[in-house]
Amino acid sequence: MQISNITSISNITSITTESSLKIGVVTDVHWADKDANPVGHLQNYRDAKKKLGAAMSEFESWGADMVIELGDFIDEGYDGTVWDEIDDVYTDTTISPLKYAIGNHDATSESERTSWKTKTGNSSSSYYSFDIEETHVIVLDGLYNSSGDFDNTTPLYISSTQLTWLENDLDSTSNKIIVFCHYPLYDQSDISNAGSVRTLLEAKGSSNILAVINGHEHEQKSTTVNSIDYYAVDANVDSPFPTAAYAQVTVTDGVFSIENFTS
Repeated sequence: MQISNITSISNITSITTESSLKIGVVTDVHWADKDANPVGHLQNYRDAKKKLGAAMSEFESWGADMVIELGDFIDEGYDGTVWDEIDDVYTDTTISPLKYAIGNHDATSESERTSWKTKTGNSSSSYYSFDIEETHVIVLDGLYNSSGDFDNTTPLYISSTQLTWLENDLDSTSNKIIVFCHYPLYDQSDISNAGSVRTLLEAKGSSNILAVINGHEHEQKSTTVNSIDYYAVDANVDSPFPTAAYAQVTVTDGVFSIENFTS
């Protein structure tokens, strides 16, 4: 399968739904008390608190109904103290609910994933779903190897147990659906069995899937695969403060839209 026509996200509209919802999306915060990375994505780790705070302020001003953080909240694997330092910024808001997806920098072992689940209020599972304003939200976990054990280096997989859960979850809802995952699912660049996820989504029908949204790539993208729209949100960590990247998702008056910002 060839992916083509990847473009910057700006006022993209698609499928109709009767719900009314505003979702703030922030990803790849990478909080760490260390010097900025001078190469690659130029991560400004020590600016993470201020940059996340700026995004959360924008979400509050906008009137967000919920916010989701799409992984790589911290930079060097799970540490409770480090997590609390950045989570205190995230949770200093009146917005509720606040949700999390797990990224490859958030955990380096199964025990760290367990700690992540406890901290994020998802003690039973690192992948989950919920309904808000007549929209069904699914959050996936890509930190598995082909055997279904923990891994955070490619090639990675959506575990077979999770795929079975996803199929059942999709069958259980009549609401329109938004899927979130740290990793892109429009190709197999990170998740080797992403095609299996797409098959399940396509079986549900493109008219029922509003969007699939990821972080990880440190850039904004959009593409459509078999009539389902996929979007990547830019990393909050890149570029020094006051620059802060985030996205605003709206499902209102029968229109889905996403705007990606670098303030």
